[in-house]
Amino acid sequence: MNPAEPLITQVLKPGYLGLTERSIEVDWNSVVVHGPSVIVEKHSPAWKAGLRFGDSITSINGVSYDAFCSALPPAGTPFRIVAWRDGLGTFTVLGQLGARPRRLSEPLSPRFRLVPSGKPVSRQERPHFVLGFISRHPRLEARDTQLLSLLLDHEGPKGIIPKRQTLAWILRCSLSSLDRSIRRCVCEGVLQIKSGKSQRRSNKYFVTWPLSHSKSQNWTG
Repeated sequence: MNPAEPLITQVLKPGYLGLTERSIEVDWNSVVVHGPSVIVEKHSPAWKAGLRFGDSITSINGVSYDAFCSALPPAGTPFRIVAWRDGLGTFTVLGQLGARPRRLSEPLSPRFRLVPSGKPVSRQERPHFVLGFISRHPRLEARDTQLLSLLLDHEGPKGIIPKRQTLAWILRCSLSSLDRSIRRCVCEGVLQIKSGKSQRRSNKYFVTWPLSHSKSQNWTG
């Protein structure tokens, strides 16, 4: 063995750009001409470079969006993105890939405790639930109120089943912001999620009163 050779080859982790391809309400003719339309995570390297929601990505470092994102180089790698924006036309932004943000695996803060969910919110109870309870909740934020209102409006005969990308697009927020909002609602017992992974379907979301709330008294589930 050559002593000059390193014993361990360091594997560099992929960098972070902060772009997600849009899949709903997209002008596919524009996609063919200008490239995929994207959702831009706030404060990400792409956002800091000047990209915004709905921009089309023509190329990144001379290759297509899909080719670049399928093999992201490590953090610190410079990027040059040629993009197109309605009303502006073609433009170019420069930046550097960042380190992928750490995802929270525990509750957001010690002040959040897991509150059991209780009775599902009925149609007649929705105004009181949103305006009289959620909007005054000391540990929930404005986006949480918007999320719960949106889920109630999307309720169907088999549960509430919008995809995460759909929710993030309607709320004009990143997927990470949406996940934090969902986690807060689950921790406070006002949102219940039934995973559809085993059935290869989307998750189902059920808006509920906390088990400790008076509306859940005498509720048998």
